[in-house]
Amino acid sequence: MKRKDLLLCLVICFIVAAAFSPSLSNGFTNFDDTAYLTANPLVRSLAPANIKQIFTTTRPHTLFSPLVTLTFALEYQLWELDPRGYHAVNLFLHILNALLVFFLIRNVSRSPATAFFTSLLFAIHPLRVESVAWVTERKDLLFTFFFLLALQFYIRYLKKNSGRDYLATLLLFAFAILAKMSALVLPAVLLLMDWKFDSRISKKRWLEKIPFAVILLLFAISSWNSVQAFSVQYSGQYSGGPHQVIMKNSLWTIPFYLQKTIWPSRLSAHYPTDMRFFMPSLWFSIFYSIILIGGSFLLLKKFRREWLWGWGFFLIALLPVFGPVWHFFPVANRYSYLPAIGLSYLLVMAVFLIRGKLARWKKIKSLWVVIAISALAYLGTASFARCHVWKDSISLWNDVIGKYPMIPLAYNNRAAALKAAGRLDEALADYSRAIRLMPHDGFYWNRGLARLQKNQAEEAMDDFYAAILRDPKHFQMFCQMIIDTHGRSGYESIIEMGKRVLATRPNSQIHIKMAETFIRLRRWQEADFHLQEAVRLSPHTEEYRRALQVFREALHLSRRRFEE
Repeated sequence: MKRKDLLLCLVICFIVAAAFSPSLSNGFTNFDDTAYLTANPLVRSLAPANIKQIFTTTRPHTLFSPLVTLTFALEYQLWELDPRGYHAVNLFLHILNALLVFFLIRNVSRSPATAFFTSLLFAIHPLRVESVAWVTERKDLLFTFFFLLALQFYIRYLKKNSGRDYLATLLLFAFAILAKMSALVLPAVLLLMDWKFDSRISKKRWLEKIPFAVILLLFAISSWNSVQAFSVQYSGQYSGGPHQVIMKNSLWTIPFYLQKTIWPSRLSAHYPTDMRFFMPSLWFSIFYSIILIGGSFLLLKKFRREWLWGWGFFLIALLPVFGPVWHFFPVANRYSYLPAIGLSYLLVMAVFLIRGKLARWKKIKSLWVVIAISALAYLGTASFARCHVWKDSISLWNDVIGKYPMIPLAYNNRAAALKAAGRLDEALADYSRAIRLMPHDGFYWNRGLARLQKNQAEEAMDDFYAAILRDPKHFQMFCQMIIDTHGRSGYESIIEMGKRVLATRPNSQIHIKMAETFIRLRRWQEADFHLQEAVRLSPHTEEYRRALQVFREALHLSRRRFEE
């Protein structure tokens, strides 16, 4: 490495570390940190059996990202659940990614200055804060690290034609996709690199991508159930088929990230999802994006390859978020992490070109230096301030609600944090706001639990009833909660709730649970009735028919023994 490049890298490390240093004193949040880390039993051990589970199972409300879970497990052995360690690793990975961006752009542009400013613009932009200051988003940092490292080896392969570099690229691709499925776009980016360095994509280059396609296929097969389960978590909250979702995401996504990159205002951990086709703001953003893309083309028309490479990288890296899997979070700051590299390169190229055209005016040339330093200082300061938003759950959701007070999930999550802090009255108020915005079964259930803690038993039962009506799965949770709390004396409460729900919404699952309750109470006739109703409502479910048959056989046998 040249001395100048080394000096630039040291400056990048210092600036990025300073911009994100407040994140080191942050704690965990209830925005997925619970599912992925603090309440995840898979991170508690490095035993071979547990490591096998990490790579073969997916927990509820999580996506398949075994390498991330493995890093959490390694860290748990070092500092258990001390958040400072996890935040420090996140910041370290982000700094490494900033350096890898420097080397990538150094190879693409052959300009240390372009690489330096592209790396800084990428790294200290406040859109990156979510990926760095949120522990769970280790996924972004880790997959991007392997992704960029794979590109470095692939560039070496293109220059030296070394089989080792090709195999290293393939291995790093596997690592990247095990960290986050967004890495699936790497083969397309490799083709973009082929075009950038060779001016064309030969048949040999296409054939070289077959092993990458095989890895993609194997990953798709192994993780399909995880993706399906994750994509339907909030399916009841949003309407429209996959084609509509893809169209809406495509219309909204590109303008959103262009606008937030140029002017990073009203950044939030969660954005409203109620995007209507005829919203004036949507069409303004689309018009704004067309002007930006067209203007950049006119400005860089003598550098068409750079223009195409930058936009190509941005759009290819953004492809995963167009699909229906992300219909409940169509836009998020974290999704911009990898795509921002291409966009940052374009912006720096455009600024350098304008500066070059105005170079004859010395005063303006000096002014450009002041503007560039001021812009980077503004971005770094904004990132520094935004790190404090992620200090804890209450701070995080206060920020979301302050900017977008129509998001029900924000009230639900803030209520959970307030409840954990013992502020029950405020928590109940937030749960009620969430329910008014969207009467979701989970919100009713959570308010019911809070009301129980507040000794409002009657109101809590009304909330549990509302939750079970909307999703019968809550009846099993209700039964378990009552038994854990009251033992056998709670069976009558279960029967009362079951009858209340079945009077409004007959459901085979609830009938089965009612039958189990009556069997424990040795009330055979009522148990038989509910088993019959379960079979009647779900006549093709073999499990229910078999349960009724076994029950009657056992009942008949016990009666014969009693008579003898």
